[in-house]
Amino acid sequence: MNLLAIDTSASSMTLGVRTASEDVYRVIDSGRKHSRDILPNILSILTESGIGLNQLDGLAFARGPGSFTGLRIAVGVVQGIAYGLSIPVIPVSNLAAIARKLGREKGCDNVVVALAAREQEVYMGAYMNCTAVCPELTGEEVVVEPANFPGLPSGSWHGAGNRQVFFADLATLSGFRFETISEVAQPSSRDLLDMATHRMRDSDYVDALNARPEYVRHQVASPPSK
Repeated sequence: MNLLAIDTSASSMTLGVRTASEDVYRVIDSGRKHSRDILPNILSILTESGIGLNQLDGLAFARGPGSFTGLRIAVGVVQGIAYGLSIPVIPVSNLAAIARKLGREKGCDNVVVALAAREQEVYMGAYMNCTAVCPELTGEEVVVEPANFPGLPSGSWHGAGNRQVFFADLATLSGFRFETISEVAQPSSRDLLDMATHRMRDSDYVDALNARPEYVRHQVASPPSK
């Protein structure tokens, strides 16, 4: 199975290609000029991987939450390539992929991921079984302030993200403590590819025209239960 994974949701663009023989990863510090750099780098990394564009079996992309402009760039490129090749698309949650990174690298089972949104808000998702290939979302991915942090199932939890003050404020407001807090703000290509490979085998994908970014803006978290 030949897969290409794309993430343009942050200031660094990441690409990954998986073939039967190897993975190739690339990080491009393009300063959010992703629309200029993405196509030349896709062709370059495919050449490095020893395959052509028409040999791809599927396309994965980080669907968000993240930069509005960056997410739209990824979706546009993915839709164009996948539609032209008639191959499936696997949208992967940024939050889930970060949780999986902690599960894979540090053995963390339960992970809350919090990425900076606007003002005091964060994009947040809580995941269990993160040592598995595809972590299990508990509740919903939401936009939340510390005061409206949703309750979590009992157990030991770890934090990850780029809004360290969120975890500090949460501890002050509710006394909730995380076992560890890791500063990880972007999915890795390896985790995007691992999750996409698993889902491709389960036929868990969409066609090109149904590939959509996830902004999470319309969702509101419930206050924690008393």
